[in-house]
Amino acid sequence: MLSQVRIGPSASAIQASRIGSGETDVLIGTDLVVSAGDDTIARLSALRSAIVLNEDLTPTAAIVRQRDAELPREQMRARMQSRSRPDAFHAFSASSLTKAVFGESTGSHVRGRPRKIRFGPWIFSAFAVLARMRGLRGTRFDPFGLNPERAAERKLLEDYLLVIDELANRLKPCNLNTALALAALPDQVRGYGPVKMQAIAEFDAAKERLLRKFRAARSIPISSAACG
Repeated sequence: MLSQVRIGPSASAIQASRIGSGETDVLIGTDLVVSAGDDTIARLSALRSAIVLNEDLTPTAAIVRQRDAELPREQMRARMQSRSRPDAFHAFSASSLTKAVFGESTGSHVRGRPRKIRFGPWIFSAFAVLARMRGLRGTRFDPFGLNPERAAERKLLEDYLLVIDELANRLKPCNLNTALALAALPDQVRGYGPVKMQAIAEFDAAKERLLRKFRAARSIPISSAACG
């Protein structure tokens, strides 16, 4: 949903209800997909517009139902930044911020019936700080690293690296196909929210099943040269 708001000293000073092409002074982008859409982009100007952007992706119906569906986050973010004044682009993870402060992320977007929260001007300084901390995402210094989904993603990577190490040290011709299947398992982990968490659970189950098969193959007497 795109809402257009004009502010003036009096009603008579506002000549039109809709904002024209390149006439946006400030965009508060609560939904990255909507914010990067053609209708919104057309109303922005790199010489005029300031943008405060929630760079979290709100899953669309296709994303929720289909694991292979993707949203090009970085391309959408870059498109937004190209239509903002260089000194007035502020992007951050609103869901992580609201979950860390309030214990839930419902209020970070406009879908559903979020609880209204009033912030003072200080929040823009907080946004600027969060934007500068973007490089910490995914590291041990990530301030929102305790988020369950982030924790699951880190454990997934750690487990996968251990699997690859075992494959490299115990690979034989008779377990090569199983090793390739293990190495390709992360390709199944896609999606967002509950879709991704389900994919991670399926990854864990498949990993244990394939590891058992990989290890058992070492004892199958195909030939002493193939599996010693």
